[in-house]
Amino acid sequence: MKRTLSLLIVFSALFSLSACGTGKVNSEVPTSSEQNIVSDSVPAQSEEISEYSPSHGKIDPKAINLSLEYIPDSDPVTYEGEIVDTASTLPKSVVTDGSVSQSDGCIVMENSSSLKIRPGSPFSAERMIIGFTISFNTLSPTADNAFLDANDLLTFSFSEKGHWYNSSSPYSVRFRARKNGEALRFYGYTDSVSNEQLVRTEKNAADFEPSQEFLIKLIFDHDRCYITVNDASIGYHCPVDTMTDFMIRIRNGVRVSISSLYYYGTKSPEYKIGGTLEDLIEAGCFTGYVTTRAREEGVYFERLCHEQYMGSEFMPLAATDSGVTLDLITDSRQVEIAFRVTDSIWATGWNSVFDVYLNGVFDKRITRTVAKNDIVRMLYTVPSGKEGSNRLTFWFPTCLSLSLLSVRLCDGASFDAAYHEKKLLMLGDSITEGNSVENPSELYSSVVARSYGLTVLNQAVSGSIFSDFAVAGSYDGFTPDYVLIAYGTNNYGDGSADFAYVKTLIRDGMKSMIGSLRERFPDAKILGLLPLCRTGEEGINFTLSETSKYIAECYDELGVEYIDCHDMLPLEQKYFSDTMLHPNSTGSRLFGENLTKALKNIVK
Repeated sequence: MKRTLSLLIVFSALFSLSACGTGKVNSEVPTSSEQNIVSDSVPAQSEEISEYSPSHGKIDPKAINLSLEYIPDSDPVTYEGEIVDTASTLPKSVVTDGSVSQSDGCIVMENSSSLKIRPGSPFSAERMIIGFTISFNTLSPTADNAFLDANDLLTFSFSEKGHWYNSSSPYSVRFRARKNGEALRFYGYTDSVSNEQLVRTEKNAADFEPSQEFLIKLIFDHDRCYITVNDASIGYHCPVDTMTDFMIRIRNGVRVSISSLYYYGTKSPEYKIGGTLEDLIEAGCFTGYVTTRAREEGVYFERLCHEQYMGSEFMPLAATDSGVTLDLITDSRQVEIAFRVTDSIWATGWNSVFDVYLNGVFDKRITRTVAKNDIVRMLYTVPSGKEGSNRLTFWFPTCLSLSLLSVRLCDGASFDAAYHEKKLLMLGDSITEGNSVENPSELYSSVVARSYGLTVLNQAVSGSIFSDFAVAGSYDGFTPDYVLIAYGTNNYGDGSADFAYVKTLIRDGMKSMIGSLRERFPDAKILGLLPLCRTGEEGINFTLSETSKYIAECYDELGVEYIDCHDMLPLEQKYFSDTMLHPNSTGSRLFGENLTKALKNIVK
């Protein structure tokens, strides 16, 4: 991690530890002779992102143990950008379509029009900032094919260099204004309208009076997007490298006035991890990630590298903590983990579920209903009679993205990383990522990993197919002994595509992926998993069985062993969470148990 930029944040526990490896916690405050940790609960509270306040104003430093240090940046601008004079003739970089005019020093847009900015050279910086001031003059929206949702009034999108993103596509929208009764609401991106990233004020309000003027600021860095609307804000996972253009589009029946428009680039602020959390990371007590990333809202444990995120069509869904664990041997009687909830796969009913294993045996499931930006302190206490040195394994929530704020151990406690002899890399789609598996230790890859004592890195991403992006970028020293590949369900889809085209995608994707895996991990055992059973197996143009058969043929040609997983899970509703496509916790656990048996002669 670079350590040279402007803001510096230290995520610190109340205790200081020794150097890397085995550590011992030394109290900085008087304590009793018995091991003790602050156990008062802190209720979840809505914490909004503020660009200028890394502590977000509401974090209690005594409760969360957060310390901050600001270091001014002497040269913040790395890309000059442009300020558009809305009262003068628009520059050549501004391209308009439809009813766009200028009046009273403003750009006026109405009736299904668009305004596109094309920088003279591709727009790229560590942090790209785009802003505009806008007033809504007319709100009588009518049908408009350029918008996916009937309530959308305005959208902001961009084209990403070297990516399928195109600012003209409604699927590339990263910010939108929407009508909600007589009020306005603002949102970030999601692939599902039901799971929008809703912009809220510090008082948790989401509705805005349409007659007011809105100052919009969109901040894109290489891994997240931050949106501010006047005093409201939100952040979500949305990696960006280079924009070739960006566009504001107005719905038919809507009229707006834009009185300022600008964009520029800066360096990203840096946040340094410190204290107990830093020492646990350096000791190897966290597993299931390729890199850490410290941001304003906390520390992320990234399952994918940046190149893999950029290759995913469903970026926010790729940001979950599937397979991430805190796995340590310690004599601490209690462990406290403080974190912020930042993203979720689910549209509603977000549940933060940590599964805790004591000496390899399930001990406790800590569940809490949460909302985006909630700050949670989770406390685990070793059961009575189990005091002493124990192996504690915390499986992080499968369907959420968390940013850690601190980890605390008891005064005088020692710790070390749990030992794992071999490593497992999982590649796949939503079934492998576990987007319907609420209990993290029951995800099938977690079941397999525990059964064979493996460290697992789960790099599955919802919506994925066989492709070379899955193994792009750096693994930062992670060298797997085993690689399980579990694609095919999304290649099949509903069997309505042209089968010849689908087979070409499968063959090319498999050839590229397996070639990359063999080049990067020549000593790894690579194994293919054919798709599970599901509803809708009899497609319009081809079947799931035909898809699996073709995948098997490709594995044979490439010299890769495979396991037919179709019958490892009964096609019964109790094992699935939705329309018999995604296994739930019960189904994924059963699949994992059956897969473990099938691997007994392969995993040594």
